Amino acid sequence: GSLQNSWRPKNLFHYNQDRYINPDFIVDISEYWEVKLQSIKAYGSQFYDPSEKEVVTYISNEDFLPFIDSRNREMGHAIGVRYGEGFISEKKLNVKNLFDII
Repeated sequence: GSLQNSWRPKNLFHYNQDRYINPDFIVDISEYWEVKLQSIKAYGSQFYDPSEKEVVTYISNEDFLPFIDSRNREMGHAIGVRYGEGFISEKKLNVKNLFDII
């Protein structure tokens, strides 16, 4: 195989999953909501299925997927769009030019 140059990200962000954490910023994911939902559902055996009689887990509870929908709607509502994804940053972002973010 070929060698690759090492790479380090400038920032590391954690997304707000199901436990509420006040996000540092929110990204509009309205255009990608269905893709996100289908990606989650690709792991079907992990989530609620009324035909299965398996032990109910935190994510296999029938309320989990509707809750994820609600959380992303809540984040979207905060920025005036349909769906949003909240992110947390452990360090403050360095903005060199205010016009880059407005």
